[in-house]
Amino acid sequence: MLNIREETRLPVERPPDEVLALIFKVAAEAPLSLGEASVPFVISSVSRRWRAVAVASPEIWTTIRISGRRSLNAATLYLARSAPLAFRISINTEPRNRPLGASQMLGVLLPHIHRCSALALCVSDEDLREWSVVLRDQGKLHTLRVLSITTHSYAPDELWGPPESLFYFAALCSGLRSLRLSARPTMNLHHHLHPLQLTTLDVRCTWDGALLRHICRNSQVLEKLVLRDYLACVFDGADTTCLPSLTSLVLEYRDASLAEGLITLAHFLDLPNLTRLTIEGCRSPGVGHTWRALDAQRHFPGLRVLSLRNVAFQRPIDSSVLTCLSATITHLQLVDCYRGPLNDAEILASYSDLRVIEIPRGSHFRLPAILRATVVVRDILPVGQQLMDDELEFYRERDGSTAEFEREPPVHACSDFWELHNDLSPWRDMRSEAERDRDRIISAQRIIESERGLITVR
Repeated sequence: MLNIREETRLPVERPPDEVLALIFKVAAEAPLSLGEASVPFVISSVSRRWRAVAVASPEIWTTIRISGRRSLNAATLYLARSAPLAFRISINTEPRNRPLGASQMLGVLLPHIHRCSALALCVSDEDLREWSVVLRDQGKLHTLRVLSITTHSYAPDELWGPPESLFYFAALCSGLRSLRLSARPTMNLHHHLHPLQLTTLDVRCTWDGALLRHICRNSQVLEKLVLRDYLACVFDGADTTCLPSLTSLVLEYRDASLAEGLITLAHFLDLPNLTRLTIEGCRSPGVGHTWRALDAQRHFPGLRVLSLRNVAFQRPIDSSVLTCLSATITHLQLVDCYRGPLNDAEILASYSDLRVIEIPRGSHFRLPAILRATVVVRDILPVGQQLMDDELEFYRERDGSTAEFEREPPVHACSDFWELHNDLSPWRDMRSEAERDRDRIISAQRIIESERGLITVR
């Protein structure tokens, strides 16, 4: 007898178009390894049905990479198929990537630049200067929320400072929320930047601090500050600046001691609502500095989360500062640390409010027995399996909200963005939107197939 219910089931290899589109979206968001084929192109070549679903799914075409003539041709297709959604684009014009003229790129991008929400540039000073002139006349960058600029060439007279075109370009982005600059030490062209509404700032080589002080004074909504190659002198001689909205601070220090850097920072930045402090150190001990008192409860009264990465506790002054910071800490994260800052005496005396501690999975780092007995110990991914700090975490728009950085699932091979842009943003220790989407898709598919009698959900 013919089983009508059996005949009406949808074969497992033919999920509904809506489910297939969600699967394509998750696949397209995965980091792309060097030499790997573009996911949307691979999907489109499987079958006519897959191609039809892919072409009708603009969200899988919104991440664009340009690093050569072939990728420029592909970008034209991506730009057309991603409409009307906002797109994220990475452009590299280094000579080894068969340099493209700025006019060629502008010819392709200008009709769509009003949809650009995130832009990562690794270009020459000449390209930036030309783009700035064209875009200033047309006012096309008002929708840009995330900007990352790395220049790979400098004019001789700008050897010790960033090219002027870098600041002209950044000044065009009136709606900017997240800014990352990698430039030479002296930043003396800060007057080109108008008051900003930045929520995230990531800067490298901040030796004199002029740009940094300017942005801090004019960005009262700043929520996250990342200082790379940090030196204590960046704030010397500056008036105290209050950042009431800042909740997260990342310091990657070199040469200067950890203690001196934190103490100097505390004297020139008022951070009443700082809740998370991340310190990325150097493996070799630096030069000690004169002790100046640090009252952590006064300078960082709301500090609750302390993350230490690659920090060597070989200087008594640094250990003393960490002891001061421990007064309000409830969550401690230790990543790739040579020697722990904790012993039984310090825990009993200082870390009275500690509730959670995180260490890399499989680490041989030994925690005192008294600590394991009093707090929750969690595993985090080893450094080798975490996203590198160089990985650019692109902006995703959510219901028209402001910019937010997302972390992709851990990968073993580097992506094009990591290769093209060094140290663009720190990783976040939380599950990514892509991971959550994948879980939702799997759950939804199981429910659908279970209702149709295809599988048994255990």
